[in-house]
Amino acid sequence: MFVGSVKTYNLFKKYDLDKDGYISLEDFSNSMESAGFITKAESERVFDWMASNRMTSNPKYLGYN
Repeated sequence: MFVGSVKTYNLFKKYDLDKDGYISLEDFSNSMESAGFITKAESERVFDWMASNRMTSNPKYLGYN
């Protein structure tokens, strides 16, 4: 169950490319690169940082499930 703002949830859904309820490294890096925010290598470092800082219970996914 999602707990948070509707805006955050809608952004999450936008970046959950395969619609499985999680943002995988692949979802994250593809979204960030296609939006022109950061390169694939940079997105991998950001994702690793988020996982290492307990922003996810599974180091391969960011999720709201």
